[in-house]
Amino acid sequence: MKKIGILIALLGAGLGIYATINPMAVTEIVMKIGPENLHYYIIGFTLFILVISFGPMVNNLMKNVKTAKLLAKRGQKTKAKILNIQDTGISVNNAYYIKITVETTPGVKAEIQGLYSRINIPRVGDMIDILFDPGNPSIAGLDSTKKIQ
Repeated sequence: MKKIGILIALLGAGLGIYATINPMAVTEIVMKIGPENLHYYIIGFTLFILVISFGPMVNNLMKNVKTAKLLAKRGQKTKAKILNIQDTGISVNNAYYIKITVETTPGVKAEIQGLYSRINIPRVGDMIDILFDPGNPSIAGLDSTKKIQ
């Protein structure tokens, strides 16, 4: 995601520099497109940038919703041992949004994400309540009955 943002920034900077150095080239492009059709290109380019920027985030959100529905239907509650904790850099209302790698069943790892209070952040080795899919133990999520730990 960061690479796409850097690429878009570099492309924009390059186009800006090119337009500054050679303003007649920009005028020629606009004249070829036709001033009356220019807004279609601007709208198309804007939509393209939005899809590139927010597409992966929407895809991840839909995947999380699908996982939550699956776990609500057939998830089993258990305690899982935390193997690793990763900061996402996101916080919501004084709570950290973190990624946690847990061991759902012996030898099977799953990555879950959730909000944790700044004063009650779990540590590696702690046991937390999760839901996991008995058919595929690598699919897991935080126990929905416990919102913020």
